Amino acid sequence: MRKHFIQMCIVTMLAFITFVAINLWVDPYCLDCLGWQDDAVVRKPAIARHERIFKTVGLAGMPADIVILGTSRSDIGLDPRHLSSYGKALNLAMSNQPYRETRQLFEHTSTGSKPPSYIIGLDFFVSNANFVEPADLDVDNYAPERKWQLAISASTLADALLSSIKPRVQAGDAWTAQGWRMMDDDYARTQGNRKLMLASERGYLTRHYCRPPKCKFAIHSAEGKRTPLDELRELLRFAYHREITVKLLISPSHARQWEMLRLAGLWDEWEAWKRELVDMNAEEAKRAGRQSYPLWDFSGYNAITTEEVPPLDDREHLMRWYLDSSHYTTRAGELLLDRMLGTAPSGGRLAEDFGVKLTVQNIGSQLLAIRQNGELYRQSHKTDIQELESLATKLGVIRVPASQYQVE
Repeated sequence: MRKHFIQMCIVTMLAFITFVAINLWVDPYCLDCLGWQDDAVVRKPAIARHERIFKTVGLAGMPADIVILGTSRSDIGLDPRHLSSYGKALNLAMSNQPYRETRQLFEHTSTGSKPPSYIIGLDFFVSNANFVEPADLDVDNYAPERKWQLAISASTLADALLSSIKPRVQAGDAWTAQGWRMMDDDYARTQGNRKLMLASERGYLTRHYCRPPKCKFAIHSAEGKRTPLDELRELLRFAYHREITVKLLISPSHARQWEMLRLAGLWDEWEAWKRELVDMNAEEAKRAGRQSYPLWDFSGYNAITTEEVPPLDDREHLMRWYLDSSHYTTRAGELLLDRMLGTAPSGGRLAEDFGVKLTVQNIGSQLLAIRQNGELYRQSHKTDIQELESLATKLGVIRVPASQYQVE
């Protein structure tokens, strides 16, 4: 009896060791495969479903000179390799990254004696006090022992086996060693830009701007609960107190994105949000006795964001600056970074109207300029506006048709 018990213990122990060894060897979340070479491309299919583990548990622990934070717009549009002349850059932006997660990653990566500088993308849709945070957001990912918890996890083994059976990934499911999600032209060519735009717009209208059955979007909480803007204020206060270098940006989504937002009746909230960002930044700078962080606004209607969208069935003529109405390409991202950093663009001249640094003094005039440019866009793109109005009407979320909108 004792002999059988010992044999069973040995077999169990060997099985457990084999189990852990497979997880560590295959490393489905690429927790130990980074840092070997800067041009490495990560093509593990498990990362597509567990990007937060890949970036929070693995990538966030690597030393860096610059860290990029934000939603999938910054994840896809900002290639950290474009910042190589300033040092090693990591992209920790992720899909639907709420400000709470942005703050946690900021604090997690700035604990050393010499914290990195930060580029933080700010997006209106995650400023909603009623925003539903991603289901895979897990505070346990910040625990020092998290890597070993994953090593003995059965779900990790399942992903390890998947990585072995299905080594290839779909377009847009590959990352560089710096955490940038690669979205090449093949991704847009699968369906065409306009079809991708309509799919994205349908999702934003129903999931972010006007979630059925009752539209609930507010940048402040009526119940007095902690809001995304409270999280952002805490991040800024922490950064100013530690004297960390930060650059803030409002993402340059396509003009159609702002038209959707207007149709959902959220234009006033969008403007109020920008005013809040400016005031918050100035207030926390004054509290710390420091100069305000640069806050760049790349949204609105300009030479980049008003790029023409190909016809619905056109898969050959792809857009230069956009994948869909939410996500901009790295070509646009490079222009954005060059504008913020004051460097000469590598691909030609910068669009003069692309990017405005917001301050307490110019926020009013900038908001008015966007309203006026929006009216010009609607007059010159009536087919696009009709398409968006039709979509919003079909989804039952239209609030402000273009015919009823007036510039004050």
